[in-house]
Amino acid sequence: MAFEEMNGGVDLHVHSTASDGSFSPAEILAEAERISLRALALTDHDTVSGVKTLLGLEIPPSLAFVPGVELSAEPPHPFPASGTFHLLGYFIDPDSPVLAAALERARNARRERNPRILERLQRLGIPIEWEDVASLARGGQIGRPHFARALVRLGVSAGLEEAFRDFLGQGAAAYVEKFRLPADEAMTAITGAGGLAVLAHPASLGMDPETLGRFLAHLAGLGLSGIEAVYPSHSPETMERFKALAAEHNLCVTGGTDFHGKAKPEIALGSGRGDFFVPFSIYEDLARRSRMARGFVRPPLEDMESRLSYQFSRRELLAEALVHSSHLGDGAPAGTRDNQRLEFLGDAVLGLTVGQLIMERLPDADEGHMTRVRALLVSEERLAEIARGLELGPHIVLSKGEAAARGYDKNGILADCLEAVFGAIFLDGGYEACLTLAGEIFSPLIPDPGETVWTDHKTRLQEMSQRLFFGSPRYQEVASTGPSHKRTFVMRVNLPNALTALGSGRSKKAAEQDAARKVLILMDKLGEV
Repeated sequence: MAFEEMNGGVDLHVHSTASDGSFSPAEILAEAERISLRALALTDHDTVSGVKTLLGLEIPPSLAFVPGVELSAEPPHPFPASGTFHLLGYFIDPDSPVLAAALERARNARRERNPRILERLQRLGIPIEWEDVASLARGGQIGRPHFARALVRLGVSAGLEEAFRDFLGQGAAAYVEKFRLPADEAMTAITGAGGLAVLAHPASLGMDPETLGRFLAHLAGLGLSGIEAVYPSHSPETMERFKALAAEHNLCVTGGTDFHGKAKPEIALGSGRGDFFVPFSIYEDLARRSRMARGFVRPPLEDMESRLSYQFSRRELLAEALVHSSHLGDGAPAGTRDNQRLEFLGDAVLGLTVGQLIMERLPDADEGHMTRVRALLVSEERLAEIARGLELGPHIVLSKGEAAARGYDKNGILADCLEAVFGAIFLDGGYEACLTLAGEIFSPLIPDPGETVWTDHKTRLQEMSQRLFFGSPRYQEVASTGPSHKRTFVMRVNLPNALTALGSGRSKKAAEQDAARKVLILMDKLGEV
């Protein structure tokens, strides 16, 4: 089994009772948690009421929630489609007035359509009343699936498939043409709500490959961001073809089951027909595009993992640890969590791990001395300096105002984010993982008996080198890679006793600190400290 499958997948196409699904938002959330989904998008047809309900529930930290919607659209001229054209909206603001206006148009059209369907069924001699249909909607929007379930309950149809074939499907006896938003209006409704527009289940358009390619190019010009290439009814070959089209038109790839519950009993949440899987990396790419659309491009989280020497099983915890509270009031997607809860946890974790390291290094020190040492090591100033050495700043998601004020270099924000990172590692890997990282960072800074606490690794190394080897460390640049706006420096530190270590960072100063930290760890292992 692949690493990603062992750690849970995502489902970015899900319907609740707010539209035509049979699971309530709360039931969907509970099922997502039960099957260990790592990301979930609720994408009800023409409504965000389910999204608002779910946002009011307690979403577990292990689950990334994406507020979404699915809109029916009319293909623009000259792209007539023999099938259906739907757009998924991701990371939308459910309170957007632009989106609300479009949804109201769709709801009004649906309200006019439903009585006409009922009338046609009654003219066919079927003893069906409005209450038979409305009672199945559980307070949500009423659509054709509810008529189909009513026909099954009344014994008119043997199953949902037969109800659509005989009465409700396109061209059937009780079918009424559905209102569809013009493509550009549907796109504007999504992007105007701060969302990303994605073409849903592209195979359902019924277009040949050449026409679909031109259609995607047209939609990309209107603001399309992605294509739902990973879908239960797509064959492996079809998925690869759609992925190639996405790459050709610079679109992201998304995927989901189109879960409806009882309306599609063969499709399970997260796994489709049982062998379906959408990797978490697809959610990550979508989230990255959402941040880019808002003017912020976070460096890859893999870079942060490399500097921490720790690989997350649930990388979404690291992402959350780096979201400052100011971002929530500055157009953040609904459902975004800031790092304050992780900061609370990380503060306790740091106190415990650093306390254990101090006890091991200073076995004869009394409580008062150890308390003073710990207070100095985990002070805001020290933590901020450590965060700078780890280059946490460029990864922190801030409001535009806070970013303009260089919040990514403020002591308080850096210290809080470092605490949150420790909280994230604790939830992801447990205490031992935190203790290992704390040991690498703080052990070289813990003073020997009679010494003072060191402010940073270079200062500590300078003193140690002078005292033990009667000379100062020498730093030299070994390499620099990457474009000018994203350069990485590699620095070597050489000690008079021939010990050496390499460090890397986005600045020469950061690379020197990293090299000093690594050579201090080496000295500690060799018994030189």
